[in-house]
Amino acid sequence: MNLIIISVEIIILLACAAFFSGTETAVTAITRPEYRSLKKSSRRNAQRLARLVEMKDKIVTTALIGTNFVNTLNSGLITAFTLNVFGAQAVPAATAVITVLIIILAEIFPKALAAERAESIGKKASLPLYVCYTVLRPIVAVFSLLTKAVLRLCNARSKTTPDTLKEKDLQLLVHIGQEDGALAAGEEALLRKAVLLQDVKLRNIMTPRTAITYVNSAATFSQIIEQFRRSRFSRLPVYDSKTKTVTGIIHYKTLLFAVQERRKPGIAALQRPAIFVPESASILSIIRAMNTNMQNIAIVIDEHGGVAGLITMDDIIAAVFSTVQDEYGKARNDPMRSVRFINTSQLILPGALRLEDCNELLHTDFHSDYYDTLGGFLLEKWGYLPHTNERLTCNRITFTVTHISNRRIDTVVADLSSVL
Repeated sequence: MNLIIISVEIIILLACAAFFSGTETAVTAITRPEYRSLKKSSRRNAQRLARLVEMKDKIVTTALIGTNFVNTLNSGLITAFTLNVFGAQAVPAATAVITVLIIILAEIFPKALAAERAESIGKKASLPLYVCYTVLRPIVAVFSLLTKAVLRLCNARSKTTPDTLKEKDLQLLVHIGQEDGALAAGEEALLRKAVLLQDVKLRNIMTPRTAITYVNSAATFSQIIEQFRRSRFSRLPVYDSKTKTVTGIIHYKTLLFAVQERRKPGIAALQRPAIFVPESASILSIIRAMNTNMQNIAIVIDEHGGVAGLITMDDIIAAVFSTVQDEYGKARNDPMRSVRFINTSQLILPGALRLEDCNELLHTDFHSDYYDTLGGFLLEKWGYLPHTNERLTCNRITFTVTHISNRRIDTVVADLSSVL
């Protein structure tokens, strides 16, 4: 009879240990999307589980206290029973048996099951787990204080904020998705670029001030149409030569409506207010500004309030999806597309080529504190505006200027014969 009672008690204690072990895993395995779904649910068990996830640290402490308590009780019970029935010589064997049972039935199995069905098990166990937390709350509070004290002694801080998804976590998820076959190679590349969009520097993708095509604020209706026809852009900024400022943006559709209605309005009626963003603005903040103002173009200004460049939604999309076309079918210029090989040791490079792209292409480590393009880097090295056919050698690579326009280096020839 005693054997039956002891066996039942051991089974009950093992079940309690399995409950605490499994619920601990279930609560910690709830993902952020699952948590948000639980918060929105109208069911009580879902709402209760969401609250348990919110106080995850306290619930884990509760589960650990419960697990250790029932396992200690179980070990003591089996030891006392073995001493009374079989004697001291059987205690090691009994301890080994109960240890194996605890590891398999109260640790490995419930944790594996809870990890596989975290939300389902969490909902079912939420009420008894919350009751256990309520009962053990004073003990949990004491252990929490002790934990904070130890962390303070170790010069560490406890994590009080909810888990946040970091950029490296997103990149890892994208990589795992591609490895598991959930994402194609092209999709993986696009998602990786989208994750890194926040790190894209504005000056690397904007159109520089010297390359902007303007509409003069004093232009007539016919001159405006002609400027659009020549530039083949869908939107153009309006520049006031007197104040040397951009006064607005004209969209070609506005001109089409005016032509259709046989009107010739002045430039003030055609232009819309421009969006101005600083050079330090992030890409995401520019996207928000464009969406708020319902425009696809913004003027980039420097610290002195002067025009530094122009950024469009096409430029931003091209940073992720490569070259795109605007309404006129005109592709945004990518300097890398202008790279041409003359022979095995010489190639033509545009001055607008980004320095990091140049380094990757030529296997160099060129760096400039002031410029982002190859042309700017060479200007910095020369210290003056060179003439056509002037040469400069950097890292055993000889650069020869082949074309200069608007006081900037347009194209150069790079001779790699000394490094090959």
